Amino acid sequence: MGVVTGTLFKGLNFGGIDSRDYGVYITGEAVYNAPVRDVEMINVPGRNGAYALDRGRFENITVTYPAGMMEGTAADFSANISDFRNALAALTGYQRLTDDYNPAEYRQAVYTGGLEVEAATGHNAGEFEIVFTCKPQRFLTAGEQAVTVTSGDELDNPTLFNSHPLLMVWGDGHIIIGENTITVEDVPVGGVTLAPYGEKYVSLRALATDNTLRQAIAREISINGDLMNSGDTITVSSMGFTFAVTPPDGTEISGATFTIDQEDFTRQSTSVIIATGSVVTFTYIGTDGTFTAGTSGYQRAEGTITATDSNSNTYSLWFSSRVHYDGANTIQAEFWLRIPAGWAPAVSQNTGAITGYSTRTPEGSAVFIDLDIGEAYFHVNGSPVSADNLVTFEHYELPELDPGTNVITFDNTVTQLQVVPRWWKV
Repeated sequence: MGVVTGTLFKGLNFGGIDSRDYGVYITGEAVYNAPVRDVEMINVPGRNGAYALDRGRFENITVTYPAGMMEGTAADFSANISDFRNALAALTGYQRLTDDYNPAEYRQAVYTGGLEVEAATGHNAGEFEIVFTCKPQRFLTAGEQAVTVTSGDELDNPTLFNSHPLLMVWGDGHIIIGENTITVEDVPVGGVTLAPYGEKYVSLRALATDNTLRQAIAREISINGDLMNSGDTITVSSMGFTFAVTPPDGTEISGATFTIDQEDFTRQSTSVIIATGSVVTFTYIGTDGTFTAGTSGYQRAEGTITATDSNSNTYSLWFSSRVHYDGANTIQAEFWLRIPAGWAPAVSQNTGAITGYSTRTPEGSAVFIDLDIGEAYFHVNGSPVSADNLVTFEHYELPELDPGTNVITFDNTVTQLQVVPRWWKV
């Protein structure tokens, strides 16, 4: 039969799949029940009637489309039905759903079944239903258009329901919608996270030269190169670790001190704690290390912890905190400890996560604030990068656009504001 056009032959589009490409046409508007509000009725002793606990939401609904297909041969009919069914089933999660009966609206839907075909004589035609589970809203396509707003403008919500818009903000400052304030901070140095730290690994081996043990904790950062330009500044934190060691059996440690021999980065703090059982725990915390993207670099701090036992014997524990950047996409942070023969490492751990940041910001780009999910992000080279640390909300509830008139104001440090209102109805 092929693709047929004209007002009598209508189709639906689900996640980019056009039913008419498969010779499938909907023969009527979608059938669906009105969405049900999520309300719990609670009976209270001594009170007439029931208390209605409205959770402020609608439940999902089932949407069913009557459809049909007619092909020249039974083989063509069977193949097209199979291809169409598989195309729908291959899409996972919510997808955009539109139909030609309601071109000004769309839904968010999941394909859940249907296509049990009743074939006509000759098996080259048939009728069936296509079933979707949908979010309760029917979104208006008019609400998808970004509206540029100047401070003090009014935005009219043509529906009876509060919408959760998407904001696109250039600049920084305060944005006020009704009685709610959104604060957007200026993008600071280190505002864009490059990558989380990798798995911790520990190595332990004896050195043949002096029969001491050397133990290391290390973490690697695999940087997404798409988020860096050569010359960007990369900051690594934190360059600090905590180690615990135990002396030989029967040895009581009475004191221990730090000696720092080399320090490429500033030290925040050092400490030594001698616990019951002579476990010696020491901590070294340095400031963030800074490197230049595209240029390899190496920074370290080294020193000695001198421990003294109750018989005035001294023991030297050498340590080194190191960070190395290979000039490409890998940063490795390590903490090495060399302990005397007879000593043993106890529990050891990193004092904090190691995180890579860059001074690069998407200059000239907007901060996107999604008021439906309460998240903020940039677009960098086509990929979203979180900007949640730059955006705060005055109240627990996210700002909404109420039915009727909404006044939007903002500081003059916000150079441009666009609003995608996301109007909807049931």
